[in-house]
Amino acid sequence: MLVVAGPGAGKTFCLTARIQHLIDKGFNPHRICALTFTNRAAEEIATRLNTQEVWRGTIHSFCLQLLRELHEEAGLRKGFGVADEDYQRVILSRLRVPADRRGQLLTLFGRHRFQNYRLTPNDQRLFTEYKSWLAHRNMVDFDELITRAEPLSSRIADRWDYLLVDEFQDVNAVQYDFLKKLAHPRNNFFAVGDDEQSIFAWTGADPYVLVRFKRDYEVEPIVLDKNCRCSRQIFHTARRVLAQNPQLFQKQLTADRESSHEVEARTFRDEDEEAAWILDDLTAPWGECAILYRKHRVGEYIEGRLLRAGIPCRPARGRSLMEDDVIKYVVTALRVVRHPDDPVALE
Repeated sequence: MLVVAGPGAGKTFCLTARIQHLIDKGFNPHRICALTFTNRAAEEIATRLNTQEVWRGTIHSFCLQLLRELHEEAGLRKGFGVADEDYQRVILSRLRVPADRRGQLLTLFGRHRFQNYRLTPNDQRLFTEYKSWLAHRNMVDFDELITRAEPLSSRIADRWDYLLVDEFQDVNAVQYDFLKKLAHPRNNFFAVGDDEQSIFAWTGADPYVLVRFKRDYEVEPIVLDKNCRCSRQIFHTARRVLAQNPQLFQKQLTADRESSHEVEARTFRDEDEEAAWILDDLTAPWGECAILYRKHRVGEYIEGRLLRAGIPCRPARGRSLMEDDVIKYVVTALRVVRHPDDPVALE
């Protein structure tokens, strides 16, 4: 079954309701597997269902668990580590890659793995040395979690009777092949996504997998077309922005929640002037106000201004515990304890 859901139409709610329906119909919750793209969505599924019996988690955590169990078949030694982006960048620094090119190069490596992107001879050399460094340290990166786990998926497919996947538009071709093997031979495969919300193309994600799913399983998608999240004013403004984008599926999206406010766009000389305007504009009860921002740095500045003005605020959960500097330091120290000869961890 394929569900194409517009923004704010309730993708996670739809997935959760489907799982509850399966349980009500007699499916063993231990044999239901729900995969998401964020840990938060996985937690949300568990909270809404009020059960811990359904296996749920991100595709990467699923692949990590599979590789821990079948490490020998995957060509890994027991106790292998996972390199985060900081570790990857230090490896590239050791390979004398300029700092301003490391992020771009990691993106190209991902496209090379998932989209057969052709690297230049020099980048191919760097990719070979990068992989050799990881292998020597018994480590994999996040992309390699997928590529190493994909051939093993058929080994464990019989553990689940039903596979459900959220945010399907963010799946890349290798992940899709992995999921197909996981769902075989029962093919009880439920996918929900939105072709207009794919934001991970730079990592190899391809919303065309929605079309492949429709073709491979010969299904007609169910379209959820009512936005339940936004006011009509916000929704129509967003739709005008997206009007030029190509659509893989025809959707007539609607939103009928009214607001007394129209959408406005403002510009400011600097972040100080912007924060002053925000403080002045907070006329509603504080508990009814939210401030959205694009970078954590902006949020940290505004948080400081709010607190100095005596306005209580609570940052929403955005960063993982592993991004905290103290936690990262402790984990890296433990790596040094375990592998004193690891120059990347020492650096």
